[in-house]
Amino acid sequence: MPATPVPLVKPEGKYHHGNLRAALIEAAAIILETEGLSALSLRAAARRAGVSQTAPYRHFADREALLVAVAMEGFHMLAEDLDTASLPIAGSDRETVVQIGAAYARFATAHPGRFQLMFGRDIANRRAYPDLVHASEVIGE
Repeated sequence: MPATPVPLVKPEGKYHHGNLRAALIEAAAIILETEGLSALSLRAAARRAGVSQTAPYRHFADREALLVAVAMEGFHMLAEDLDTASLPIAGSDRETVVQIGAAYARFATAHPGRFQLMFGRDIANRRAYPDLVHASEVIGE
């Protein structure tokens, strides 16, 4: 049975959202890719997810915390891509390195806003988020 995607709009008349945190991260990622970082706010993510403008504060202290969550999800996505690319293949170590480089390029092309967020300087105080630092180090930033 295929996985059901997280709905971006809360059904009418329902108070609880299901997985609000995941919906807000997904909404933020869409805004980041379609409108850019300057358009991304907790309020915009809430609007996109179909929840009240105060709902994000149950999961994120501020905009930067939401950005960190989007970046963290990106590092997990990229790590999966890199794991797949580095599986043993017929050929040399050189071919494996080429496949890993191609995985980075595919990810950057498919998710340019998220890639910039992950590797750029838009998250001012990365050291305040040890999980983010660890995730970036794991994939060899």
